[in-house]
Amino acid sequence: MEVLVVSKSFIIREAMEIFFENNFDNCIVKKNKELKEIMDIDLSLTEIVFVEAENDVVEHLVKIKKYYKHLKIIVLNNKNDKSILLNCFKSKIEGCILDIHDKEDLIYIINTIRKGKKHYDLDMLYDIVEDQLYDNNIELLTNREKEVLDMVGLGFTNKDIAKNLYLSENTIKKHITNILCKLDMRNRKDLIIYIKENNIKMKNVI
Repeated sequence: MEVLVVSKSFIIREAMEIFFENNFDNCIVKKNKELKEIMDIDLSLTEIVFVEAENDVVEHLVKIKKYYKHLKIIVLNNKNDKSILLNCFKSKIEGCILDIHDKEDLIYIINTIRKGKKHYDLDMLYDIVEDQLYDNNIELLTNREKEVLDMVGLGFTNKDIAKNLYLSENTIKKHITNILCKLDMRNRKDLIIYIKENNIKMKNVI
């Protein structure tokens, strides 16, 4: 098979050349530094394009696939960029992988893609879906509930929140119960962890 490796890093270019030649029979490896330059290369005999992710990687790959529909494209998302993986998924790019620590795993992924299947990092896909579901559910909250949620994330007690918002503690408890229900979370701890992990800040309340 013929493979094109595209990366600005000579280390990646050289390492992937050795990898493909050592693990696949009759493998011819070509290398290129810039993705945008391969628009002028004849890829009619190329089976796989292995490309290191850049911000505009998917935009260029979609253009290339219009001319060479047979290509199997694997994007190395070594910066763990969720937006790149999501764009690859939406654009039906064959594969988007994170750092692979085991050679056999990468061989398996490549063979799977050669058979016409796709491969994406499932953990990151799950995170993306979870983020989107949460963001959609956030819109279900009232403005007051968003204020309360914001203050929960800052570590305020119910008593502190009630004092700042000039409400009773019972009212704050009801708001938090509604928030947990709408966001499908179990307890206050879940809310605090998720807000901190995703750096969510809906409005300044202090």
